[in-house]
Amino acid sequence: MNEERRRAFKRWLALGPKSREAQASYAMRLFLPALEVVGFKWVEKGFDGVNAQVNAIELERENVQGQIDFISIIFDKYRSPRFQIALGTKEKLVPHKWVRGGRIVRRKSGLDKHNWWGAKWWHLNKGVRFAFAVNEVFAILPQAVDFLSNGTVGPNIWESKIESP
Repeated sequence: MNEERRRAFKRWLALGPKSREAQASYAMRLFLPALEVVGFKWVEKGFDGVNAQVNAIELERENVQGQIDFISIIFDKYRSPRFQIALGTKEKLVPHKWVRGGRIVRRKSGLDKHNWWGAKWWHLNKGVRFAFAVNEVFAILPQAVDFLSNGTVGPNIWESKIESP
């Protein structure tokens, strides 16, 4: 990954409360090594040339079919200690048609399309709740990798019905 992108992310973390920096560091210590083992790399720009959001970690890998799998860990831009994880597979060649897409959710239902993981406003100890949520998602990561690898939709993967133009 480009060092400039890593510095931009660190600057964004430093602009917020110290707790956000500590919580994001904890999430990165768990998620990044586990995803790097299965071939993901932190990238500055997506393969389609789109810049990553400053509050997100964009991970990509090329799969055996020559497509690009990606996982985006998106941290809340404001002061809430929470994050979302989006994932998908696109064709490598222009026009980068979608193969599959989805999100990691607490449970698959019609209402749970977007799940913010972390502390809610009523939690008294937000740091402990955030760490609990990171550990929950860490246990679900194998479902995400299976979904990207072979399309198997696990109980905590909400699959987007994406129509490419």
